[in-house]
Amino acid sequence: MNREIKFRAWDKKEKMMCYVSLIDFENSTCVLIYPTKTYKEEDKSFSEVKLMQYTGLKDKNGKEIYEGDILKSVTLDGKVHHEPVKFHEGCFCKLTTLPPNNRKRWSSLRIHLYDDMDILIAYEVVGNVFENPELLEELK
Repeated sequence: MNREIKFRAWDKKEKMMCYVSLIDFENSTCVLIYPTKTYKEEDKSFSEVKLMQYTGLKDKNGKEIYEGDILKSVTLDGKVHHEPVKFHEGCFCKLTTLPPNNRKRWSSLRIHLYDDMDILIAYEVVGNVFENPELLEELK
């Protein structure tokens, strides 16, 4: 199974999420496409952006999940959780809070998004860590 490899980037100065059309690892630069009404493309150094890779997975609505996204889940008792996505120790993970002492742990995103029958569990992308940090208040 082939996985589509693509990136997006947070422009630190403009405070804007952008599409990435080209990455030049040799020169540590990338070309960003800004989501504006007029087409705008700009070269940026890696120090000016935060690159985020597509996980190859989609949420319950078919939206692509990237590093830095915040996933919403609802437990059987109706409790809402917001969990950030990150590449950690060789895989894409989400930060999970474990009862009873609210211990935090990074756990594999793929394991949590799919059960044993490969059925998508109800996770939804509701924002990202740059534009919606308030969604992560419960994790502090």
